[in-house]
Amino acid sequence: MKIILALVFSFFYVSVSSADEVITLDKLQGMCDQGDADTCERIGDIYARGQGVDKDYRMAVSFYRKACHLEHASGCGSLGGMIYSGYGANQDHEKGIALVKKACELGDASECSNYYLLSGEVDPNHTKVISTSKALCDEGDATECNNLAGMYLEGKGVDRDFRKAVTLFEQACDGGEPTGCINTATLYNEGIGVEKNRTKAVTYMLKACGLGETSACNSLK
Repeated sequence: MKIILALVFSFFYVSVSSADEVITLDKLQGMCDQGDADTCERIGDIYARGQGVDKDYRMAVSFYRKACHLEHASGCGSLGGMIYSGYGANQDHEKGIALVKKACELGDASECSNYYLLSGEVDPNHTKVISTSKALCDEGDATECNNLAGMYLEGKGVDRDFRKAVTLFEQACDGGEPTGCINTATLYNEGIGVEKNRTKAVTYMLKACGLGETSACNSLK
């Protein structure tokens, strides 16, 4: 799949306060080293996002890899996403998809959606997956709104509907998901599903930047 937007699926990020970032990261790394998979993924999120530390995709990949090795579903999904897109590792679509599939097999339903979206395979349970994604989006899960928008954009399990994709990306953005803002900006910039509008594109990219997405900030320079 040609990704013309930010990653269709999103990583969950956490923040650490600048006042205690060194101590916190030191303690977190100790927990990860002791086999706490959740903490390994959390550190990966911190480095991927650059929360209180310099953004370092290679470090993020190393901690996601540790989490995945410990059979942590979303850690495998995040690792797959990084490798699929070439962030912090050599780009490898096949390996990235395989890791997202592993995340799905470990029980992460949202990663199942991502797997079928990326692989192009027909999801035998696509109706259930889509209905679950819609329900979660309606409940305010911005990440699921972003994922669902990707399904409509690509026509995976649903009829392709660019206008619906825009609406859902906007909903994700309003819910605080920066990739939703970047995706919305991209669609307005390209005129996909909406009339091309450079001003709105910049507005959504500014919002992504305000939500802490460094790549959005850099694109505005």
